Amino acid sequence: MEDGIHQLAKSIRKRELPKKFKKREILHFVDFLRTHLLPKELRDPNHVPSRDDACWEFPPGVGDLHDAGVKFAVNKSDSMLDIEFKGGVLYIPKLEVEDHTESILLNLSAFEQCHYHSDSYVVDYVLLMDVLITTLKDVNLLLSSGIITNALGNNDEVAHLFNTICRETNYEAHNFYYTRICRQLVAHSKTRWNRWKATLRHDYFNNPWTIISVIAAIVLLILTVVQTACTVIAFRRL
Repeated sequence: MEDGIHQLAKSIRKRELPKKFKKREILHFVDFLRTHLLPKELRDPNHVPSRDDACWEFPPGVGDLHDAGVKFAVNKSDSMLDIEFKGGVLYIPKLEVEDHTESILLNLSAFEQCHYHSDSYVVDYVLLMDVLITTLKDVNLLLSSGIITNALGNNDEVAHLFNTICRETNYEAHNFYYTRICRQLVAHSKTRWNRWKATLRHDYFNNPWTIISVIAAIVLLILTVVQTACTVIAFRRL
């Protein structure tokens, strides 16, 4: 965890502390690290949970979302917790997975479970990432999009990392921070038209030669129909 602390110290050195530090009482250095990672938009402290808040489900993994037409891009936010879904693109801040990533996330998650159980952000982030990353295909897609850089060597270990952390975590369904994103992703993945478009793009329009072949086939079909129509018209005039 020392390397992670050192990197944090370097990132905030020579800069004025953000306003979010000035408005909060820092309990511990882990709390300082957590506060540094807080997303731009926080929960509304005046919001009263309702039954509808708990009516949602986790989305499928990255691979399935990709098959449903979801694209993935790096969110350039300062906080790794700022995940957004807009325009069919899931924006996730870049995460460097290295030797100390697991210990840092474990410490942050444990701290939140003890002191911010009803206002968790890191725990909710880890849970969402665990759902999104379950297979090697999921990891490879995030690697290719630049969202994850893996310094562990084995890509399977990335999925295992989040699985390990989530074993000891709990969450409140009615207060889950990424509820809106989960609903959006589920709705997108269940829309047949999105899957059809994705299938066409991935299987038939993934290279220029395929596109040319499809266009040629369409032109040939049109010419055949026109020729047939002309033949029928000419036959009727006889």
